[in-house]
Formats: sequence, C-alpha cells, structure tokens
Amino acid sequence: MGSFRYDYDDDGIQYEGGAEVHCYKGKQGIYSLYSSWSLLTPNLHRPLMFASMRFKMAPGGYLSFFQNYDSDFKTFKRTARLLNRLIDMADSEDKAPYLALGVPPHLYGIRIDKNNITVNRYVPEDDSPSRKYRFTDKQLPKPMMECICDFGIASGLINFDNARKRS
Repeated sequence: MGSFRYDYDDDGIQYEGGAEVHCYKGKQGIYSLYSSWSLLTPNLHRPLMFASMRFKMAPGGYLSFFQNYDSDFKTFKRTARLLNRLIDMADSEDKAPYLALGVPPHLYGIRIDKNNITVNRYVPEDDSPSRKYRFTDKQLPKPMMECICDFGIASGLINFDNARKRS
C-alpha cells in the first residue's frame, strides 16, 4: 500500500529506517495486513511500531477480523496515517525516481502478484511502451524481525563484539 525508507548515515550509524503498510492475500479469502514504523524521530512516543492483522471478507462486503484486532488496529491506523503524511510532504526529488518509471510515488497503491511483478502496467516518462515491473527482495517490505535487528545493531543494543568476557 505504501513504503517510505530513509538511510541514516550520521555519526557512524548506518541504518535504514522505514515506514511501510502492506497487505497479502492468502488462501481461502483470508487477508493479512502489516504495518511497520522504524524511522528514528525525536518523538519518544513513536520509536518502533508494528502491527499485523488478519481478516476475511464476509458476505455483503463486511470485514471479519481475527485475534488481536483492538490493539493492532490502532497501531495500524496510526502507522498508515503517518506514512500518508510523509508521502504527501515528500519533495519532488524524492518522488522523481518513481515518476520516471511511471509508478506512483513511494509505491502508494501498487499491487504485485506472487512472482513480485506488478499487476498493472505503467508508462514511463520517456514515452516508451507501458510495462510491468519486477520487484527485487530489497524493494519489498522489510519483515518486522529484520527491522528490529537492524535497529538493535545500529543503536548498539545488539553487539557482536567477540572481545567481551564470557562468564
């Protein structure tokens, strides 16, 4: 549904933070919604946020959610709202790579199939024929555990120093 990534390379910290909201269609009409917020902000109430929910489309267009609905839905809405604000506030040079390919900025609303190929065709700016795009693993949403580990390593909370003493 949308992705915004930012590379932090200040004061010796190398970290890629991101804000992502995406949905997967599973078997038997069950959908999974995921949201992650791993951007570093001065707001201490917004350090890392993750949500995952599952739902099924019921007859009449109603959504039937499964477990953890209350707590995860609030986090999901907050992450989606903040991501939408980031995409709206992004300047033209942030949007330029996407617009050159003809895709929506920050992959907002892009649908891909199980082979990581876009469902819709997009027309690049250079007036070449419309085409579908294949996404690499690097371009796909980062799993929650990868976000947590990257943050832990960058902040020094996870240390792989072999010189430390063992008790």
